[in-house]
Amino acid sequence: MMTQVDLRYEDEVAVLRVRGTVDPACVHAVRERIGELPERSACVVVDLGDARDVQHVALATLAEDAAHRVTPRVVLKGLCEQHVRMLRCLGIDVETRLSRPGRLLAQADA
Repeated sequence: MMTQVDLRYEDEVAVLRVRGTVDPACVHAVRERIGELPERSACVVVDLGDARDVQHVALATLAEDAAHRVTPRVVLKGLCEQHVRMLRCLGIDVETRLSRPGRLLAQADA
């Protein structure tokens, strides 16, 4: 199965749902999709809940990108506990990046 990055909107928040393998090619596809979003997009959720295989290097790259991006704010969703622990060990704060999209607009506007 090829990796798919689908875009949908939930409460005016762009949600990129990743299906398939999260690998360097997927990271490139996610970056491209974020770059194609309108400038008014304050927040983007990258939903990894349907990902079949998450390569650690690719996840670390996505999380590092999310941690350093100011506009639009990128939030990772659908991480398993193992992935959260791995990112913590790498010094990447994911606690604030696990919120539900409905709460993200208020946080992004603050």
